Amino acid sequence: AEATSSQSLDIIFKTNFLGHFLLTNLLLEKCHRIVNLASVMHHFPKYAKGDNDDIGSVEYWRNVALEPTLNGEETTVRKTYGPSKLAALLFSIELNRRYSESRGIRSIAVNPGAVNSDIWRNYPSAIRYLYRLLYLTAEQGSSTSVAASVVDFDPKTIYLQPYLLPSIKRKRVSPPFPLFEMLGPYAGFVETIPRLPEDGGKQACESLFAVCEELTGCSFEQIPARNAG
Repeated sequence: AEATSSQSLDIIFKTNFLGHFLLTNLLLEKCHRIVNLASVMHHFPKYAKGDNDDIGSVEYWRNVALEPTLNGEETTVRKTYGPSKLAALLFSIELNRRYSESRGIRSIAVNPGAVNSDIWRNYPSAIRYLYRLLYLTAEQGSSTSVAASVVDFDPKTIYLQPYLLPSIKRKRVSPPFPLFEMLGPYAGFVETIPRLPEDGGKQACESLFAVCEELTGCSFEQIPARNAG
């Protein structure tokens, strides 16, 4: 993808989402189940101090994806991890909307939880010891991804996370407090309501796709529907 001379792709957004967006497009003909790795951080989509952009706008996603530079140096501190994980969740929503009936594709976004994985290998030994005590094992952290790959969930299920929620015995109609998706009793996989805009993310999905299609040079609209029979 090409950016202007004064902008480059945000490294976190392109690593966590944009590459997956393009890869999914290239493999869509062979896809039946698509699992997107989201995070509890989808609750926190603010990408920079003073960010007042509407999540449903093209401007928001363009500002997340493109990192402004001045003479090769960043002009502001940016935190795009949260938006990249919200993008993964919106990606599943939009894939289901576009292709669940025409192509039989099912997509679910998952939060693996706080996992004691090799990603922490360069942290101080005391911190790594604390993580071993508090965090999930790699096997436990994979449970939501595995479940999303093989379990036939209700069509309304769009998001899984691995912790037992305080009100799990009641039908949940709103997103949980984010802390409950970070640490707690391990439950394998729990169908959970994600935090989305009031319209369910419809406008945000459309804007996200518009920006990402432009940046990657691909188009999901050009993928033909699967022939009946």
